[in-house]
Amino acid sequence: MSKIFISNWKMNPQSFSEAESLLKLALKFKTPKIKIVLCPPFVWLRDLILKYKNKIEFGAQNMFFEEKGAFTGEISYKMLKNIGVKYVILGHSERRNIFGETNEMISKKVFVAVSNNLVPILCVGENLNIRKKGKKIFEKFVLNQLEASLSTLIHNKIFNKEIIIAYEPVWAISGSGLGIADTPENAKSITSLIKNFLFKNGFKKFLVLYGGSVNSSNVLNFFSQKEIDGGLVGSASVNFDEFSKMIQILNKGLKNK
Repeated sequence: MSKIFISNWKMNPQSFSEAESLLKLALKFKTPKIKIVLCPPFVWLRDLILKYKNKIEFGAQNMFFEEKGAFTGEISYKMLKNIGVKYVILGHSERRNIFGETNEMISKKVFVAVSNNLVPILCVGENLNIRKKGKKIFEKFVLNQLEASLSTLIHNKIFNKEIIIAYEPVWAISGSGLGIADTPENAKSITSLIKNFLFKNGFKKFLVLYGGSVNSSNVLNFFSQKEIDGGLVGSASVNFDEFSKMIQILNKGLKNK
């Protein structure tokens, strides 16, 4: 089974030439075992799609839930669709914690995305204080956050659309927490829990990923877990050396699986 590698570039790189170089690096190591999705900043997204839309798939880093209107700085689903975007990251902890996005807002975004044939990459995960309270507490938090973020889909009984869930413990995300990855065993346990929740609630087409300080030293440990369908990778995916190492390691390590 192939794995999906979603590269979240966040607010990087600072020039189009660097962005194009990263994309070309991804194309160089692209294989059937690894599906690569690139999520550049909005300013580079359109031009990259125009040049490479038939060679690799693209995602956006965010989206608003209204189609149009007086919403300064926001991007609509229709804008994304019109330039050829297929995926959109929603509910990232940086959006929740820095920009104040609530589960209610994220739930609306997820609903709008799937209703318009965009695949949401919904991020969920606990912070360090919740993690320290113990396994039962943080597992309950993650499932409650997941349920609230999917509440509009559940209410409208939309279960047959493709969705991706990225479990990203906030304390593990580089730049947002300790920058120390969770263990593959813990990640596997939570992704299994999330999959059971989705299955029991009627969802039919879903992938569950891990994200949080994934790099060349641990990427194969996470991707080789059958319960983990791939990864949402941030900082390491905009480092040319790390990106190259990760994809080569995965190509080699997954070839016989």
